[in-house]
Amino acid sequence: MNQLEEVKIKQSKGGQLFIVILGIIMTFVSIFVIFIGINDDNIFMVIVGIIGTLFFGLAFVLLVKSLISKKYVLILNEEGFYDYSSALSTNDTLIPWDQVTRVELVQVTSEVFVALSLKDPELAKHARSKMGNMFARANKRLGYADVLVTTKTAQGYDAEKVGQLMYDYWVTAVGIEEIKNRNETRELKDLDEL
Repeated sequence: MNQLEEVKIKQSKGGQLFIVILGIIMTFVSIFVIFIGINDDNIFMVIVGIIGTLFFGLAFVLLVKSLISKKYVLILNEEGFYDYSSALSTNDTLIPWDQVTRVELVQVTSEVFVALSLKDPELAKHARSKMGNMFARANKRLGYADVLVTTKTAQGYDAEKVGQLMYDYWVTAVGIEEIKNRNETRELKDLDEL
């Protein structure tokens, strides 16, 4: 097996700051909708405003926490990877390469993710927060993989580059023959093939 050096993909603070600013704006818009609903005696607008305020307010808090505490989006090494890329991340839990059954790029609306299927999905489930598991269950019902890595805030990396890097680590760690024997091999698609 080839020796692979550890790769730490840093978080782009500029990209994260932009998302935090959007969170602030959406929270204030939701609060404004509450006041309009109260002023017009429109209970529907009040409910929409409350839901929006709770959702975007919570998102804002999580984004600020992420901006302050996270240094890396993803860490890859010979044993596996640590994903810190989103609220669905496995954080400080190592996901071993021998647990990965597939690495591919998937497009969800306008964003491209690196999708990883696992032999034991419980590994990711135990690593995520309750809220992260709630969103992950919804993603799974929509047919998405066990782990979705976003590169939206990755400094100097796009999904295609991260996907190829993860695929290379996986193949090197597990071995292409083992992957072929499991009949799990799949070529990583380019973005224009999605």
